[in-house]
Amino acid sequence: MQGERQNVYKVYDKIAAWFAANRYTRLTEKKYLDELISRLPADGTILDLGCGTGKPILKYLLDKK
Repeated sequence: MQGERQNVYKVYDKIAAWFAANRYTRLTEKKYLDELISRLPADGTILDLGCGTGKPILKYLLDKK
């Protein structure tokens, strides 16, 4: 993958399907997400700048709305 540094998104595209199929889907981050949610104002928003499918983290946040 050397030489693809300029187009790093292409590397991610190569592994995206594998990552989605193999990502550990138990929400090990729940404790931290709940802490984040508890600190938001009632009308607060979160911008998800992560990569991947949004499961399980984004799904958890959306379910808490």
